Amino acid sequence: MRRSKPVKVPQVMQMEAVECGAASLTMILAHFGKWIPLEEVRAACGVSRDGSSAKDILRAARNYGLDAKGFRTTPEGLEGRQPAIIHWNFEHFVVFRGFDRKGRACLNDPGSGPVKWPMEEFRKHYTGICLTFEPTERFQPGGQQTSILSYIKKNMKGAGEAFWLSFIFALMGAFVALLFPLFTRIFLDEVLSGKNPDWAKWLFIGMGALAVFQFVLILFQSLYSKRVAGALALKGNKEYLHHLLRLPMPFFAMRNVGDLQQRMHLNQSITHALVEVLAPQVINVALLVLYLILM
Repeated sequence: MRRSKPVKVPQVMQMEAVECGAASLTMILAHFGKWIPLEEVRAACGVSRDGSSAKDILRAARNYGLDAKGFRTTPEGLEGRQPAIIHWNFEHFVVFRGFDRKGRACLNDPGSGPVKWPMEEFRKHYTGICLTFEPTERFQPGGQQTSILSYIKKNMKGAGEAFWLSFIFALMGAFVALLFPLFTRIFLDEVLSGKNPDWAKWLFIGMGALAVFQFVLILFQSLYSKRVAGALALKGNKEYLHHLLRLPMPFFAMRNVGDLQQRMHLNQSITHALVEVLAPQVINVALLVLYLILM
């Protein structure tokens, strides 16, 4: 069988287990140039606590202006029909992007991300149901892809001062760290060699003062990062609750209480990643560039 090149489809991850169909349709729409939030597509698909059916996905796709068709076909029959939504393991929907040169099926799984399956394994999981889509005259591309940079900028809003303060602390700490080798060299060249043995006292005092100063810098940087992380987490939870209380009742009827609580806990995880993981990495890269310039 002649293989066509797999098409590129933007990856969209499902937030809940029942959103695989809506997330797959969101990817199809994005492939054709229509960027819509997953929450909106979820409503269009009528996702309930039991998820959505192939019929629901086809109906929603037609409402967006796509010529949507559903049928049964073999794995070989999928060739040339990408991108398509296929039924997986009788309980899941994924986006089929095509077969690569090695004959592996290239999928965008809304639950785990892009994946490639050998044909033998693909046959075991593919149920034979395929949904294909083509834009019609009613289809209107639009919207804009949400980039990681814009997401970070939005969530770090109001923390610019803290970021620069952390950068200054890190810069001062790096400068102090550079002084220790200098003190060591002076100790070896001047004190141990016997040229200026009287310098030993002042060198030890200076190194002790630098060690204390470095400890204070690390302490302040850590405390300030914790304070900023707490403030951003509180801000995120406040915005989440404000948004949650403005949603219609059908939104709550289709979700479990545990899922809503889990999303609130995710705010703390995101804040931790931004403040205590991403920001230090950015600072370290900036310091590395500074070291290269000085060298």
